[in-house]
Amino acid sequence: MTMAPPTTSSRRDPAYARALDFERAMRIASGLAWPIPRGLLIADPAHPLVWDVNTLWLDDVGDATADELVAEAARLQAPAGLAHRSVLVVDEHDWTRLSPGFSAAGYMVQVNAVMVHRGAAPPAPAEEVDTDADPAAVRPAATAYIAAEPFGADADAAAQVLSHVLRRPGGVEERWCTISRDGAVVAYARLWQAGDAAQVEDVVVLEPWRRQGLGRAVVAAATRAALAASPDFLFIVADDDDWPKDLYASLGYEPVGRLAIFRQVPPAD
Repeated sequence: MTMAPPTTSSRRDPAYARALDFERAMRIASGLAWPIPRGLLIADPAHPLVWDVNTLWLDDVGDATADELVAEAARLQAPAGLAHRSVLVVDEHDWTRLSPGFSAAGYMVQVNAVMVHRGAAPPAPAEEVDTDADPAAVRPAATAYIAAEPFGADADAAAQVLSHVLRRPGGVEERWCTISRDGAVVAYARLWQAGDAAQVEDVVVLEPWRRQGLGRAVVAAATRAALAASPDFLFIVADDDDWPKDLYASLGYEPVGRLAIFRQVPPAD
């Protein structure tokens, strides 16, 4: 498998900036984001337990300290009744500087690599992939995946995550790429396209069918479908510390920048 090189470029990389613009515009078009001095307040009152859609998106933190940003998160997120705190910092120089302070304040950090597809389309997968699946067919698989995750033990959280996953963002065309066994979806990826840009998102393979190449197949199929629709910019976001980043690299995706999400979760009951 091709190994993804270390990702060190900042938000000033043009490809990284374009991917961030796509994500930002999609949230604004969906009515989930409002400008704040340093970036965006992303909030979804219908899904307060979905941490990734209730966060502060910070484009430029200036010389702010972690303590100042922790206070800002509390000021902006507490009125929404959120039990968690979440701060997304897009510039690597900023989040590297802020990491010790956030850690001291009890925040965890997740680093995501933004990867842009370059070069030819990957070969067609040997698996049969439906590249225009009915979203309703994905619901049972998404439900099973969420139930197996730690947050799936909370019925309210599981319901909100499912609702969020199956909701189509505003201002984008959406396609689901799926693989089925015995008539039921067991692996899927979602493709979003807006104008001349596209993103592959929500790559899932259910546990009984993992380690069989199905993840590679759905991402390859989604990538080919995107390129066939002729966007000139295609990207995917991966956990910088997890193996799917290398899978995506083997399909032609190259890392162009990293962002960090600082998150303080509510204590377990």
